[in-house]
Amino acid sequence: MHTQARRDDAERHIAAGVHAQRAEPASPYPAQVEVLRGLLEPPEVREHLVASLKSAIDHNRYHIPGELVAQSMMECMVPCLRN
Repeated sequence: MHTQARRDDAERHIAAGVHAQRAEPASPYPAQVEVLRGLLEPPEVREHLVASLKSAIDHNRYHIPGELVAQSMMECMVPCLRN
């Protein structure tokens, strides 16, 4: 999978950068490396969800009532208006 290959490449790049900057055998920032790994590997569930939503949109089976769209917009705007 492309995502796995990109993650592997990024990890090698990160490790190479850490080793090039420091003569330490392991990363001095393990928590940050884990965060980067998490960012580089999106969950498979999202890919499946996006595929199903795209299919529903393509086949005109994805409909959201206007009232729900308006309600969601208002819920997002209310905190912004309070600030």
